[in-house]
Amino acid sequence: MVNFVFSPEWFYGLDSLFDTISIITCLFIALYAHRIYKMARQKKYKMFFYSFLLIGMSFLFKIGTNITIYFQLARTPLLLPIATVIKVGRLYYGGYLLYKLTFLVGIVFLLILSLKTNKRRLNLLLLFFCLVTAHFSHWAFYQFHLVAAAFLFVVVLFFRDNYLKTKSPNALQVAASFTLIMLSQVVFIFMFLTPWLYVTGELLQLGGYIMLLLSCVLVLRK
Repeated sequence: MVNFVFSPEWFYGLDSLFDTISIITCLFIALYAHRIYKMARQKKYKMFFYSFLLIGMSFLFKIGTNITIYFQLARTPLLLPIATVIKVGRLYYGGYLLYKLTFLVGIVFLLILSLKTNKRRLNLLLLFFCLVTAHFSHWAFYQFHLVAAAFLFVVVLFFRDNYLKTKSPNALQVAASFTLIMLSQVVFIFMFLTPWLYVTGELLQLGGYIMLLLSCVLVLRK
């Protein structure tokens, strides 16, 4: 039988629930950034908007792919026909290619903001690197999470420096939220060792997005 998932069986479906919450969180953050951009007309908020819109879309692709594969495998006998294997394989590749590509490109927008670069050639090179990583990590999934963790590490340093400059509790919360998201990617690198690491990564990731959402809500209340 073909196995495409790393989570324990009891977590099937729960990961999609976690990702659904992450989608809602990312879309709220994107709308918040778009609202601020309309008022302030600062490019950084536009970058935030595109970043979290793409990250939210990436989880949507992931959920759609997982649910479809679970449904197909559940309806298929234990001995899978070759045609079914090919169909599921193509679905897995296409769905997860879109997931990984939109997720990485979303992070690249944050990376460009962190590096404070407007060089078009460098930005295009980063986007090409995302495409290459999304494609080749199909055979070695940890590569995708390794690249995502490396990109997020730079983002974490940016928000850490921002906190050191402002000493704002909200800035500290934002830095902590991106740290959790980065750590989730680090944990996902090793999830082939035990299914529990997949669960741990999902919890860290969800915690990071929720913390970031709460930070936005606090700003809006002010």
